[in-house]
Amino acid sequence: MIRRLEEQLKQLQAANDELQLQQKELQGMLLCLEEATEKAKLEEEIMAKQMEAQRIQDEVNAKEEETKRLQDEVEEARRKQKKQEYEDRLKQMQEEMERSERDFLEAQEMIRRLEEQLKQLQAARDELQLHQKELQGMILRLEEAKHLEANRL
Repeated sequence: MIRRLEEQLKQLQAANDELQLQQKELQGMLLCLEEATEKAKLEEEIMAKQMEAQRIQDEVNAKEEETKRLQDEVEEARRKQKKQEYEDRLKQMQEEMERSERDFLEAQEMIRRLEEQLKQLQAARDELQLHQKELQGMILRLEEAKHLEANRL
């Protein structure tokens, strides 16, 4: 009778150990999924900011080309007595270009900050994984100690 109860106890302990291992595996998979989701989100934000920065750079380039064209028109307008009209237009385009350049610089700064956040997240993930390994080692030692204690009884 006692032997049968001890055998059932051992089976229950083995089943419990298996369930704990499965739980740890599931927790690890969940953590990996959460990290991958966060990383993908940050990468998506970085990609969007990079695309925005490229769009702004293209706009800056277009504005610079437009500015050059307007400068040429100003020279032509001087010859045709329309100097003031073209100089006003050139000034407006330069202000737009400066605004676009400021937007571009802000986008670059945002990209830099997002990349820094990504680095910090990756470092935190690495540290978390290290702590998880340490914790798993402790849990295994605790379970072994419990087994030894149970076997002594």
